[in-house]
Amino acid sequence: MESNSLMEESLARAFQLAYFIHGDRETALNIAAEALAKLEVAAAAQDKRLYYTPTGRAARAERFRTKVSVGELHLLQRLVYVESEPYERLAEQSPNGESPDEEDMLIHFIKHLVRITVRRNSFYVTLGLSRLLHNYSTAETMEMYNILVQDPGRVRDDYYYRSRKGRLMKELKERFGDLLRVARGARGEERFQSDGATGRHALALDGVSLLAVKKVYVDPFGDDPIGKQFRDQLTTALLANRRFTLSTSRDEADAVLKGKLTTTRPEQVSVTLRLVNAKGDVLWPVKGHGAGKQYQGPVANITGQIARDLLDDMAKAERK
Repeated sequence: MESNSLMEESLARAFQLAYFIHGDRETALNIAAEALAKLEVAAAAQDKRLYYTPTGRAARAERFRTKVSVGELHLLQRLVYVESEPYERLAEQSPNGESPDEEDMLIHFIKHLVRITVRRNSFYVTLGLSRLLHNYSTAETMEMYNILVQDPGRVRDDYYYRSRKGRLMKELKERFGDLLRVARGARGEERFQSDGATGRHALALDGVSLLAVKKVYVDPFGDDPIGKQFRDQLTTALLANRRFTLSTSRDEADAVLKGKLTTTRPEQVSVTLRLVNAKGDVLWPVKGHGAGKQYQGPVANITGQIARDLLDDMAKAERK
C-alpha cells in the first residue's frame, strides 16, 4: 500500500510539472508516464556512482566529488525535463510561420537552462542563473559561488567563468537556434540579446527586462550647478533604496537613466527621464511614456519621487 501511495504521489508531481510546461493534459500525462517509467533505471545508475572513486586530478579527487546524488523526486523532475523536450520542439514548429508563443518560449528557455546546469554541478547552476538568466557580472557571480562553496581550493578565475559560460551558450544556441540572438559586449564577450519586449514575459537577457537591472549609470544633466546638484541627489536617492548599485561607466551598466533637465524658475526644475538598455530600448517608464516620465518641482522633492516611482513600478512587475 505504501509503495502504491508513493508511486501515485510521484506520478502526480510529474504530471503537475509537465502540465505547467505545456498546459495540455494529454501531453502532461504522456510525459509523466514516460519519466516515471525511466526512474528506476536512472536511480540505479546514480547509485552506482557511490561505489566509484572520483578520477581526474589527484588532489581534487581526494577531497570532493563534483556530482551530487539526488533524491527520487528530484531525479524524476530531471526526467520530466528530458521527456518534455521533444514535445516542446514540436510546439515550437509553427505550421503557419508565426513566432512561438512568448510565454511558452520563456518557460522552455528557463527549463532547458536549469536542465543543462543541474545535470552538472552547483558551479554551473550558479553560472547559468547569474550570467545567462539574470545579468550579474562575472565578478558578482564569482563572489556568489565562493560564498556558496566555502572552499578556497575550488575558487576559479574569471577566464574559467567566461569559458564555461561560452559552453552553456553554445548548448542553448544548439537547442533554440535562430530563436536566440547574440551580441558582443565591449570586451568581445558574447551575450544573449532579447527582442526588446517589455511585457511581463520578456526574457531577462542582456539586461532588457526592467527586473534584470542591477547596475545603473546616471547620465550627466549638464555642467551647470543645478544639473550637477540634480544628478548628485538622484544618485543618493537611488542608492538609499539598496535595490541598485551605481556604475561609473556606461559600458559596465545594465541600464542608463537619462533625460533632459531645464530650470523653470529659481530652485525649480522640469525633467523628463527614461531608463534605457544598451540597445536604447526604454525599460522605464514601463508603458505609455516612450519619451520619458516628466517631473516638475524642487530638486530635492523630485529626485526622491523618481526613485520611489521606479521602485514602485519594479514591485508591480514582480507581482505580475
